[in-house]
Amino acid sequence: HGEHGEHGEEHEFDSSDVGMAWMLMGFVFVIMTLFYMVNWNDDDIRRYSWQIISSTLSIFVSVLTFGGIEEFIMTAVNEEYKTTALVVGYLLFFAMFLMLQVCIAITSGANCEAEMPDLNQEVWVFADPLIANFNERIKPEHKMLHQKAKKGVVMAEGLELFVRKAMQAREKRERYMKSSATIFAHMTGFAAINMGGYLMHLDYFEGSPGMAFVSVIINQVFLYVLFRATGHARHFFSGLDGSVDERDEIFFEATIEAENDICGLSVSFLIVQVIRYAITGELPTTSGHEPGHAGGHHASVRNKHPVILDHSWLQILALYLVGDLAAMGVARLPALTGDLVQQYPSMARPLALLQTVTGFVSSWCILWASHWLVCSLHLFDALGGPHCMAAKVLLAVGLSAFSVGTIRVLDRVEDAMRGGTGERNVDDVAKAKATQAFTQSAIMSLGILVGFSWEHCFDGGVSALAGLTATPHIAKLGLAAAVAVIVTPAWRDHVVPKEMAYDKLHEEQKVQEDELEESLHLSKNSADNLAAGRSSDYGEMLHGYR
Repeated sequence: HGEHGEHGEEHEFDSSDVGMAWMLMGFVFVIMTLFYMVNWNDDDIRRYSWQIISSTLSIFVSVLTFGGIEEFIMTAVNEEYKTTALVVGYLLFFAMFLMLQVCIAITSGANCEAEMPDLNQEVWVFADPLIANFNERIKPEHKMLHQKAKKGVVMAEGLELFVRKAMQAREKRERYMKSSATIFAHMTGFAAINMGGYLMHLDYFEGSPGMAFVSVIINQVFLYVLFRATGHARHFFSGLDGSVDERDEIFFEATIEAENDICGLSVSFLIVQVIRYAITGELPTTSGHEPGHAGGHHASVRNKHPVILDHSWLQILALYLVGDLAAMGVARLPALTGDLVQQYPSMARPLALLQTVTGFVSSWCILWASHWLVCSLHLFDALGGPHCMAAKVLLAVGLSAFSVGTIRVLDRVEDAMRGGTGERNVDDVAKAKATQAFTQSAIMSLGILVGFSWEHCFDGGVSALAGLTATPHIAKLGLAAAVAVIVTPAWRDHVVPKEMAYDKLHEEQKVQEDELEESLHLSKNSADNLAAGRSSDYGEMLHGYR
């Protein structure tokens, strides 16, 4: 300190110091924003916040784990032989898909348990979230002070604590099944993206955007046939024990939801690849980066160090416009397809999948258009370019802030459509339900946007650390496994329960909305019948008078 005062010397900050400073400010902003969002004075905002946090963590773990496995395997494959890479990609997808099916079958208990447990048994558990044994079963020595229906107060360790009745075995099973199914569904979805990307880069399909889109159709037909075949297989194996019980129903429902996630992720990503190809005239790599020009066609399949290309304003605006049009499609689909689903219930799943794919397309377009914008404006050249860690973190912070603002706007629109406390008619309730469906799809899309923007940061960090070793592919696999072991239990035990609790509350609100809509329909029909009866009586009176 004395030398500093004597000579007046000051430390010179380089670009890495500035980058770390921006990253520190970004992390503080994100953490405090999360505190605000999960404690917001609105149940919908809290539910959306926990959904995005859960989606971001699951994507983070899934992408890092799959990326480590895929890079470890592909290191032994000469990717100049595109057919070989395609075959390996398909085999890796089949392995992930099989792991998904087995994982859901085990966690759901379908054909994996000797006796059927009583999942509907209710037990008293602590309901105070501030204590360490929250959601744990109360002990026999705890004295019940007050009890009413499914809630009560007990005396435990000298304190009066709230308790509730809960189906603890069911809740634990559903939590484990949801968390494991989500992780493996995302990993399988990324494997499907990889598989479709290798197919798209075959010489026959990579020549034009039209032929590239044909490869997307082929990939989707393959997934449809596979899902139909495994559906028949599930029904066959579920009957081997002589009956189809509740565990089998849970297995079917979770598997269908996982398959929808796989389709939504893979098809949307590949469609956006084709859109970017049509806009720029360059087919992106299988990971979505811009291809390198020096390496020829083979080098463009998996470019680990993407070049920095300046895109024109017209190209950037075109990709943003496609994202906006997809978002508008998500907004209109529930209203356009509501009557069709009522007439043809079998169309519910394809239409729901279409809405999911459309929302994901919007997110991918906004994500890549934002990357283009950052590269073209040279905003982060002083930090080391748009592909440095500081640039990735700042871009993720910006997209997260955009998502937070969008959530707030969507929530205000949804609250306005509910009509407040005044009288509501059938049209008001129908508009409110359509708005809720749109909001849910939009939030899911925002979750993908935030999740992948932060995944790029973490993947870059893992790659940077692995690059310091002599065997980066092994180091990356080990780092990914370590992250998964640390993050997954915390996400499963502390984030997923919050998400499921708010989803349950939302479902109860939807039931109330359905009951209100039904009562309004009955009231309207009764009024119409009464008016028709009065009109008939009036006509008969006039006829008699004449």
